[in-house]
Amino acid sequence: MFSSIRSHRHRPLRSRFRFTLIELLVVIAIIAILASMLLPALSRARDRGKASRCSSNLRQVMLSGILYSNDNKGMLMYLWDSEFWVYNLTRGKYLSQSVLFCSDAPLLKPEEAWHWFSSYGMMNVVDSAWYYQNNINSAVPTLGNFYQKGTGGQAVVVFQRMKRPARIHLFGETRRAGDTADLPAQGIWTYHPRKAIEDGGLSISHGSGRLAFADGHAEEVNATKLINEWKFDVLISDGAVTNSGVVIPWPWIL
Repeated sequence: MFSSIRSHRHRPLRSRFRFTLIELLVVIAIIAILASMLLPALSRARDRGKASRCSSNLRQVMLSGILYSNDNKGMLMYLWDSEFWVYNLTRGKYLSQSVLFCSDAPLLKPEEAWHWFSSYGMMNVVDSAWYYQNNINSAVPTLGNFYQKGTGGQAVVVFQRMKRPARIHLFGETRRAGDTADLPAQGIWTYHPRKAIEDGGLSISHGSGRLAFADGHAEEVNATKLINEWKFDVLISDGAVTNSGVVIPWPWIL
């Protein structure tokens, strides 16, 4: 009798709690289903994190431009001969190089002319087809004549002349055509809503575009709003230059 009790006590536990093959397959199937449900959510969360960092960087660029203008009679230089806004903001210690690059863009070294390829560009105010001209040249301009051109490639933005800075976007996140998930393209230091510049322009990245306005705030703007409200004819989407065909009305009241 004692021997039978002793043998029962020492019976291996694994014989009583062994998984069958079917049970093991069911567990694996459940894990696979849960993973398939969680991975898209994790991917979206990662994209939102990247988008948030890019928006934060863009806002810092805009605020740096405002600080520079405060120290320079209310003016922010777009381009002056061979130098442009990036030089002034970085050399004047208003902005660090790392802020000029979004999270998925290549961080270029100084010897690779990184000034030209930052992830953020300033509105082109030199082009003859000036973007805001249908507002500025109208009988009742709502934005103000806030830019000044010099000879050749010289131009500055004058903040004191702005009537509605919250409706004037001066910086945006940019890319050049050729952007892919595996090899993010370089940005470009300037952009124009109506035409591509060196195959570059405002970028649709992480599901939206990003603009920074003269009052210091930045917005994530989807492609539909960029086209319908802000009249962007050119956008960089999925590594290619896309044209919307949208027309700027006369007058353009913003």
